[in-house]
Amino acid sequence: MKSHSPSGKIFWFCFAAGWAVLLFGVWGTFENAFYTHPPNFALWFAGSALVHDALVAPAVFLLAWALVRTIPNRIRPAVLAGLTVAALVVAVSLPLVLGRGGAPGNPSALPRNYPLGIALILALITAATVAGMFVGSRGRKQRAPSGSECGHDHQVGVPEADELTET
Repeated sequence: MKSHSPSGKIFWFCFAAGWAVLLFGVWGTFENAFYTHPPNFALWFAGSALVHDALVAPAVFLLAWALVRTIPNRIRPAVLAGLTVAALVVAVSLPLVLGRGGAPGNPSALPRNYPLGIALILALITAATVAGMFVGSRGRKQRAPSGSECGHDHQVGVPEADELTET
């Protein structure tokens, strides 16, 4: 069986770049401690990790599990990618949409119409998802490997319901 351990130049480049960005962020947090309030940041960081592990990850897993069983194979990647991107956009922009971080006497603290902005971004994500679904449904038909390709004497795999009705 082939090992899937990390290796190669691209992996190690990304590994090093990731650590460089992480260390730059930590350094910036302490260098600008007056503005970043490291103890509050540490509490927020730990709390967000706990919320992610206790609520967000299980909810996403259950949603994906349910969707995988109801969405045809050919459009599944587009739908799951669209939902993932939309969830990330909502998670990142939710404080702005809710008006967190603004100052009553400073209208320039949150100068944009964030609810409209997120609605437009989600509409673009939806359009890209639908386009991806269309491209995925028009792509090559996937077939199950024959028994000889898998080392078995019988046919492996069951065709999707939508593949059975196509001519």
